[in-house]
Amino acid sequence: MKNLVRQLDLESNVIFTGWLEGEDLIVAYNGIDVCVSPSICFEAFGMTNLEAMASKKPVVSTYFGGPKEVVVDGKTGYLVNPYKITLMAKKILDLLENPEKAKKFGEAGHQRAEKFFSLKKQSEKILDYYYEK
Repeated sequence: MKNLVRQLDLESNVIFTGWLEGEDLIVAYNGIDVCVSPSICFEAFGMTNLEAMASKKPVVSTYFGGPKEVVVDGKTGYLVNPYKITLMAKKILDLLENPEKAKKFGEAGHQRAEKFFSLKKQSEKILDYYYEK
């Protein structure tokens, strides 16, 4: 990736951070405009999307696998076939060129993350399941 960025003369636009966690991860999410996850693999869940939504950031993600359970297409972000590169680029540009829409998607994503995926909600689900048995 570093070679490709250098070949395309994008060094001033791309930051390779390496592994991030804790406060560094929070700072990184706060510093982005849009979270893009164009994975061509069948994602099991897509924690990156959920972390971005919790940080009030809109998401453009693959529609393969788990992201469909997290991202609501056209409300918290966009779900796109990652092989449709032009469409993926259009969705990213739509959010970058329409900051009010991006903010609206980010807020909706944050609400969805809190409502369905918070630690409290997940704990309640586990306890409900446990007591059903």
